[in-house]
Amino acid sequence: MIYSFLLRGQEEESSYKEDQFFLSASYLNVRHDIPEFTQFGFSHSFQLGYINDISLSSNGQRALGIGLGYGYDYIISNLTVENSIDASVFSLTSSTMLSSKNRLSRHYITLPVEFRWRTSTLEQHDFWRIYGGYKLNYQFLNRIDPFYGRPKNIKNNITPFQHSLSLAMGYDTWNIYFEYGFSSFFSKSTRTQEDVPLELSALKFGLIFYLL
Repeated sequence: MIYSFLLRGQEEESSYKEDQFFLSASYLNVRHDIPEFTQFGFSHSFQLGYINDISLSSNGQRALGIGLGYGYDYIISNLTVENSIDASVFSLTSSTMLSSKNRLSRHYITLPVEFRWRTSTLEQHDFWRIYGGYKLNYQFLNRIDPFYGRPKNIKNNITPFQHSLSLAMGYDTWNIYFEYGFSSFFSKSTRTQEDVPLELSALKFGLIFYLL
């Protein structure tokens, strides 16, 4: 009985958790098929949250991560909006001076699911990692700050749930981060004043930091 207890204790000790908290900062490139759409300046994205690490191997080097976090995107472009009696009217300004002042901001809850591979051990905390996964994002606050006028909430024009694929890889503190969004920010019925569908999605690349 004592021998069995010791073996079980060793098995539990060999399985460990890593990388419970994450923080990412990325450049955001808007993917689109709209010839008139133009992106300006440094559009960026921040995400932070917590991931529960579930070991899939006895040595802890393969794991499944399931988490919860918050994200914020900030996009500078020539997309602007005006409120009419019935709905919001979107348009793409042609003036460079005006278009470089329009800002689209997105606040969302993110639910990441990652498959994790790393070279860590119980004694070694500087290691290589490759984490790939899927993210379900829920947009709860979207607004446009136009060059003129007040910020406008566009919650009736968005797709609440977003889907994306993510990849993080690196060594120790520094990790490269990519995220490919395959859902449009806006609903299918949202169009510009020229009757062009507003199909915009995000491609992000930057850095991500993991903490215990």
